[in-house]
Amino acid sequence: ALSGTLSMIQSLLAEQGTFIFSLPNRSSIYRKAEKLMFSVTRYPKYYQYVKNVISSQEAILLLDNIGLKSIETTYYGQAPVVSSLLRNLLSRQFSDNLFLIAAKHKKG
Repeated sequence: ALSGTLSMIQSLLAEQGTFIFSLPNRSSIYRKAEKLMFSVTRYPKYYQYVKNVISSQEAILLLDNIGLKSIETTYYGQAPVVSSLLRNLLSRQFSDNLFLIAAKHKKG
């Protein structure tokens, strides 16, 4: 699963390399509503193919467990209407649908 994939990437990453990746943001209020809507209505159809929805904090822990250190995290991907409203009230961690993390090997 995801931890195995991250471990493989960590083993292939050059010592000074930077690993940049993006995943759906579980902390997003829209993502929570999307999951609930899919469980009730089976809509949106694409959701059946979404496999790894985690929070950035969970991703950082996974990276830490395999010897990588997060050096930057950013949130992006607005949901129409919802994100604009939520950005005025909450941080992007809760308003944006995706996150991006840059990570490097931990210093030995």
